[in-house]
Amino acid sequence: MEPVNVEQTILESVPAEMLSAVQGRLFGAAIPVVALSEEVAAHAEAISVELKSYDMTSLAQKEPFREARTVKIAAIQNATAAATDLPIDEQYNKNVARLVELYHASIKAGGEVICFQEACTAPFFFCLREKLPWTYLAENAETGATVRTFKELTSRDGSVVVLPILERDPRADRIWNTAVVIDSGRCVGKARKAHIPAVGDFNERNYYSEDVNQPLVSRHESLLTQHWDHCSNGRKSASFQKFSHLRYFEVSLIGPGINTDVDQVM
Repeated sequence: MEPVNVEQTILESVPAEMLSAVQGRLFGAAIPVVALSEEVAAHAEAISVELKSYDMTSLAQKEPFREARTVKIAAIQNATAAATDLPIDEQYNKNVARLVELYHASIKAGGEVICFQEACTAPFFFCLREKLPWTYLAENAETGATVRTFKELTSRDGSVVVLPILERDPRADRIWNTAVVIDSGRCVGKARKAHIPAVGDFNERNYYSEDVNQPLVSRHESLLTQHWDHCSNGRKSASFQKFSHLRYFEVSLIGPGINTDVDQVM
């Protein structure tokens, strides 16, 4: 039987007396699962989304002068919604339609900060030698079509979206791997990928440039971006240890062997 995901495989395969220790080694501190309402669960099933909810408030460090505030974050990993041999404009339209559908599912589940995957308007093409037609999808980080779509949605819902796209700089005609942060209809900042994988023939510099400048992201989004970056790059920093529970996303969302037939929202 084909395994559903890493978490389910562990639950079914590890003896009960060892489960807590194994999960702690892999994912860090134990995270309580939150039950979904019947309406939310039914909607997720109807659009073929594997939806999980977790409560991480117990892991937050308490501060002496500020009251605690709970923020609901949706982390999305999805398969490309279109066959990769279709014309690039058709691929784009189908992929963005799926992103919008996943955004609505996240909002319905109570998400306030919705985070999409890297270069979310395209399939994962960085392992190929060809740039085209994939780099045709690069767009302006403030006025591009995808950015405008999520400006409109976040303005209506009062939400925040972390939107990773291929950014085209019109002045230098360069392409960046950029996460745009949109807050209630406004672009409040962006972070361009600086540490680009280059192992043998696998070199993502073939597709976009690296940016060695500090990311310009305002408000609470900077904290989210920095800790996500620490986890996804596997640095053993103090913040990585403190936020070790986020390693769950490294294993289940962007690790090898993911079930790409089912989109995930957490």
